[in-house]
Amino acid sequence: MAEIDRHTFFAWLNASAGGRFQVPWFDLSGLNLRDVDLTDANLEGTNLEGTELAGAILKNAIMVNANLTLANLHGADLHGTNLTDANLHGADLTDANLYATNLTNVRRDKRTKGLP
Repeated sequence: MAEIDRHTFFAWLNASAGGRFQVPWFDLSGLNLRDVDLTDANLEGTNLEGTELAGAILKNAIMVNANLTLANLHGADLHGTNLTDANLHGADLTDANLYATNLTNVRRDKRTKGLP
């Protein structure tokens, strides 16, 4: 059986979901999702603790109640993403695009980097 790379896999998943990656309330903790395109994804309540998301494209994603504890979002594109009630304890959002990102009631601590 041939292996496929993660970019191809996520592109296939996104296309199979009608162009909108849907994994609400799923556990994706600790995965390497560096540079993956998750535009318009539904990641509501998803556990992304410790996930590598540097350079990922998360434009207009729904990430309400997502757990991003210790996630690396360095340089990620979060333009228009809804992070309402997300847990960002220890997350690194350095150089992330936060234009029009909804940060209502996000939980963060002194280790969280890159938030206004």
